[in-house]
Amino acid sequence: MTTDAIYTKEDVREASGRVDDFRQNVAKLAEEHDFSEGDVRIIAKNYLEALQTCTELQTCSENSYDFLLTIPIQRKMFWDLINKECIAIKLQKENKTLQVLATIDPLTKLRNRRGFEKGIIERMGYIQRETYQNESGVSGNRKQTYSLIMLDIDYFKKINDTHGHTAGDYVLVEISKLLLCHSRKDDLLARWGGEEFIIMVKDGLDKACAYAELIRSKVEENNFFFEDKKLEITISIGVTEYVYNDKDLEKPLNSSSIIRTDEALYQAKKEGRNNVICV
Repeated sequence: MTTDAIYTKEDVREASGRVDDFRQNVAKLAEEHDFSEGDVRIIAKNYLEALQTCTELQTCSENSYDFLLTIPIQRKMFWDLINKECIAIKLQKENKTLQVLATIDPLTKLRNRRGFEKGIIERMGYIQRETYQNESGVSGNRKQTYSLIMLDIDYFKKINDTHGHTAGDYVLVEISKLLLCHSRKDDLLARWGGEEFIIMVKDGLDKACAYAELIRSKVEENNFFFEDKKLEITISIGVTEYVYNDKDLEKPLNSSSIIRTDEALYQAKKEGRNNVICV
């Protein structure tokens, strides 16, 4: 025995109301969390799929919502869950953004020390994998060599004292742009602090020194104009080949290679500035 379903106008009005409810809640959550309505619909789709009411995005619509959540309390619980999911996703995005910002120097937009530390640890892992042992257990040569370049803007304090800190910031930004312009794909570039920058390059000492000399000459030749005044800007550079040590993983910013690079930079400044010292 079969019975034909008979839908009254009231049934139709209730169903239409639930469709409007779905659309209104999607729009509301999209506005609250700065999402697109499409994003909110996808989140809702995932929850509805979990309840096995739809299997494809095009079927996850007001109709499946109408089919599942006929009671107001069910709909309220559903949207509470969607709201919590939106909050969680938004927090994840914000945390990811904060993690990135924590590694970037706000003035130059280069990596800061923390960003350089993160990058150098990643490269240490690669260097570690590239280190091999011969049959007697003695470490052999790495397949790839790296070098460190540390540079300092000459007489930077004089620039600040003479032209103001705004001029100093201008020089830092312009130097950063120049370094980025001449950087290569595998270079790890960062603002080390103050007027110092550091670069880890995928080169042996000879090539790294040639690259450092190129940077030095480009800075010397560049025209720096601040408020229609030409600034004479030069840099001093220290270069060393990076020597991997397992202990560097514990304190990568205090590695023996970075210390030697800093000493080479000090020697470059001691010998008259505007030069490159390779050790």
